Amino acid sequence: MKNYRKPAWFQQLLTFSLLFALANFAQAANDKALFWEASRGEEKLYVLGSIHVANEDFYPLRADIEKGFAEADALVVEADTVEFSQNMEAQKKVAAMSLYPVGTNLKTELSASTYKMFADWAASRGVPEAMLAQQKPAIAMLSISMLEFQRMGLSAQHGIDLHFLQAAYGKNGKILELEGVLPQLEILNNLPQQDLLLRKTLQEVDEMETMLPKMTSLWKSGDAAGLYNMFIGEPLKEQPEMTKLYEMLFFERNRNMAGRIDNLSKEHGKLFVVVGAGHLVGPGSVIEELEKRGFQLARK
Repeated sequence: MKNYRKPAWFQQLLTFSLLFALANFAQAANDKALFWEASRGEEKLYVLGSIHVANEDFYPLRADIEKGFAEADALVVEADTVEFSQNMEAQKKVAAMSLYPVGTNLKTELSASTYKMFADWAASRGVPEAMLAQQKPAIAMLSISMLEFQRMGLSAQHGIDLHFLQAAYGKNGKILELEGVLPQLEILNNLPQQDLLLRKTLQEVDEMETMLPKMTSLWKSGDAAGLYNMFIGEPLKEQPEMTKLYEMLFFERNRNMAGRIDNLSKEHGKLFVVVGAGHLVGPGSVIEELEKRGFQLARK
């Protein structure tokens, strides 16, 4: 059976979470997607599964999704990338965390075989090898993925997160973070087996385009179980040695995000929450964690 999943779990949990980067949504307004309404007593919130890399065909979104955003007192996102883009001090910190010091680079830190794969990929894409080689492995994975998606006509500029962030800033709305760019980057840099993860990313770049139709079908039908099985359930069943990685990238973060949503809901009125779709499906998801905290959730 063809393996579709591995590139996706790398993409999903990098800083800008590239999982479910879908194209050709000509009927976007009719797509079911992953959207919940939740309540706990007087508290109310909406939860939307985010697609961080998309294209213009994804819009307009369903009317009830936009209506939920308009009704909310605050927008909640994993990271406020708009504020980050204007924060020079934060950007300096990210640069320091993302790049090797002078005299060190991917060539000195990776195995010779993995670096050759990286150099071959850079040459095949016309990308300056020396520029990307200064990045640490997790950031290089992100850069490789973003470049590959750009080749398919997809862009973070059309992502769901940015769509709602721009709308919130446009109306001077309240914006709250679940994690933040710097904590997400710290998670990436602390991932185990980074040589192996970069190698797998490079091995599977050619599969990214073939994955999109299957992901598109699951997303459009709102098939949460299918998405979970494709990207989490089946990979973990076949590769139990990756349990620690999945715990770091999915389950621990899901618990933390649900706890943060729990607290924000008590303090800020009606919330419109946008998080990566991979965090909302299956056992151990943000949705399940919110239910444990007394929220009643209904798919919309």
